[in-house]
Amino acid sequence: MLRVAVVDDDAQDRAKISAGLDFVAAQKDVSFSISEFDSGDQFLVKYEPNYDIVFMDVEFLSGANGIEAAHQLRKIDKTCLLYTSPSPRDRT
Repeated sequence: MLRVAVVDDDAQDRAKISAGLDFVAAQKDVSFSISEFDSGDQFLVKYEPNYDIVFMDVEFLSGANGIEAAHQLRKIDKTCLLYTSPSPRDRT
């Protein structure tokens, strides 16, 4: 089982990523344990290096932005796969 963190302040975006992972799990011989966080700060406050994959929005409405959170994550965990992306509201 792969441990996945989805870090995004938009609940719909978190749900889309989780649904995509559920789709992949149904199609392939893989399973995911998904944890959702609504900010980089919430994600990092008690972080321990136990995630295989982290999906992180680069822009949050409050607190540290995704780039800052990604830099902090790399100081703590250099091995997880980190995927950053802009939220749909950033793609105009």
